[in-house]
Amino acid sequence: MPPIHETVRRWARVLLLMWCGVASPAEAQVAATAADVPGAAAPAPTEPPLKEVSVAETAFVRGAPLPDWADLLPLPPPTTTAGQRAIAVRLEDTHLLVADKPVQLVNAAQQVLDAAALGQIGQVALHFIPQYQRLLLHKVALLRGGQTIDHTASVPVRFLQRETGLEHGIYSGVITASLLLPDVRVGDTLMLQYSIEGANPIFGGRYVNGLSWQRAVPVQLRRVTLNAPAQRRIRWKWVGDGAPATLEPVETSTNGMRRLRFEERDVAAVDAEPMMPRGTFALRWLQFSEFADWADVARWAPEDHVLHPVLWADQPCRPCAHISCPYDHACAWNVGSASVLDKAQTLLAARA
Repeated sequence: MPPIHETVRRWARVLLLMWCGVASPAEAQVAATAADVPGAAAPAPTEPPLKEVSVAETAFVRGAPLPDWADLLPLPPPTTTAGQRAIAVRLEDTHLLVADKPVQLVNAAQQVLDAAALGQIGQVALHFIPQYQRLLLHKVALLRGGQTIDHTASVPVRFLQRETGLEHGIYSGVITASLLLPDVRVGDTLMLQYSIEGANPIFGGRYVNGLSWQRAVPVQLRRVTLNAPAQRRIRWKWVGDGAPATLEPVETSTNGMRRLRFEERDVAAVDAEPMMPRGTFALRWLQFSEFADWADVARWAPEDHVLHPVLWADQPCRPCAHISCPYDHACAWNVGSASVLDKAQTLLAARA
């Protein structure tokens, strides 16, 4: 059995490749769609129980104001279609900010149309990792007819944790903030607005993210907006075995910020068949990455960052997308001897 640190290192690289979009995200489907898609994944027979935990006071903020950089969509009027499901997603509006401390803001509304689904609306689960993320709850409310019942200040919040990979030497640190809403009725619409600040430091400040586009229920209006500094090259692509994606973003630039906006109305539900092969990815995903390709990922993730630090001289051609360098390896030749000696001395001092 390999040492624990070796196992963690391998899994970290697998997760990076998945989020960068350079490897198949099929492994993520098990966790991401188990509750959303019937038959997508069977629960582990000996899954450890959830336990209640505490988080730092700064890790969760209730009633946080909405940021100025996000222009949220208003709630569209409900529509009635044939073959409606127990839950209808009226709005799923996601805003991404690429920054030193990246932010993902969710503005969503879903309506319960059947008593069997009241529990799904009344229990809200938000996932984050307090070691490097902060959860901001902007608003949680029930819309009933013309009435807005605001539960932002009063909804009970419990922090729960379930670690399923400890037997493999893997600790995820994922915490579930569980919100329990009282008196949810058929016809109510749950309005939820929250942000997650921060990103895994293992990525070294490079931006990576992935968002599901389709669900097991219809989505009336789906929109994703990425806001990034113009000098940061954020790439995007569609991933999944569902209907082919021909949706292109609307791109604008303002005050040094580049904005990509993807929007689609009446997104059809996806019915995933039971017992699907592991490599099948039924739902369409939208992925973002600041890594250009496999070569860029390999340079980011040497076998051991401490023993094998990578030095390079910044060049206009970076990040590299070439298997064979057409520029005479300028990024390597232009690394000065002083930089190499300084790094060597730092390593020797750390091991002294």
